[in-house]
Amino acid sequence: MTLFEQTMQAFENQDYDLAERIHHEEFMFVREYSMSSREEHLANIQEWFADSTWHKRVECVHEDDFVLVMRASEIDDSGRPFVSNNVSIKQNGLYWRTIVKTDY
Repeated sequence: MTLFEQTMQAFENQDYDLAERIHHEEFMFVREYSMSSREEHLANIQEWFADSTWHKRVECVHEDDFVLVMRASEIDDSGRPFVSNNVSIKQNGLYWRTIVKTDY
């Protein structure tokens, strides 16, 4: 099963244990102006599980042994549409570094 498929399975089933297993112990998450540790990122995912429909909108743009690129069309809190681009570098088949950029 690909990393993308495992990610979708974790969100679909709200499976925190799976989400944790697919993140390398050295994982770091980068957003335009902030950075999160593995623990902080996983805590955010656990909170997000409750009402997220992200997994229904996201698409896999590319995945190979080294990277996973995902994209989702979303709407911000003010109703403005944007595209979220998520690029992850993999190590041993796990998320190692992820950067997300939003484009309006």
